[in-house]
Amino acid sequence: MPAFLYTVALVNIALWGLWARSLFISKPDSLVNILVFLLLFFFALALTIAFPVYFYYFKKAPTLTKLRLIYRKSLKWGLFLSAGVTLLMALRAFQLFNIVTVVLFVILYVALFTQLKGRR
Repeated sequence: MPAFLYTVALVNIALWGLWARSLFISKPDSLVNILVFLLLFFFALALTIAFPVYFYYFKKAPTLTKLRLIYRKSLKWGLFLSAGVTLLMALRAFQLFNIVTVVLFVILYVALFTQLKGRR
């Protein structure tokens, strides 16, 4: 396992700890508290999703491949999936979660997926 993954794992654990602290200590009564909660969740979930995706790409990669490039590719998909979950939570937090906004969000999300999938 490359050395940079240990640093990423420590940052990920710290982010989940900060998110848990935000979950149990701060009240969702202000916009700042809600945004801090969602941002911490976004980054923590993105790094968490990036790990299994990294090991999937690592298994498929040839032997002489730069590992940082593989991690960047996995981080792209981790950020994409985390953005979907976090934005749905944001819609719910700001009372915008209805059938129209969810359908529009899914259309936008699928369009973004097709754009990201085509890129290398």
